[in-house]
Amino acid sequence: PASASSAGQEEGEEGEGVELVPNGALCKFVVDYLRYQRIITSRDGPDGNVLKLKPPLVFSLANVDQLMTSLEEALQVAEQSGKL
Repeated sequence: PASASSAGQEEGEEGEGVELVPNGALCKFVVDYLRYQRIITSRDGPDGNVLKLKPPLVFSLANVDQLMTSLEEALQVAEQSGKL
């Protein structure tokens, strides 16, 4: 999983983001993985390494748990496949 040294937080006008420093390929993998889990995110930043979170107006604690579980799974799969 991403450590404090490899992830940072970004704030923007259109939502929150997590910078997966400096790996745009990892960010693309995570976006694609989350899409298969029915979690819509996108990439941003000049290097495509910022994971943008744009939750709907109604975003419950259960949704937060689902997002965090899926994000952790995506990073574990990326690590196991050598993408991290």
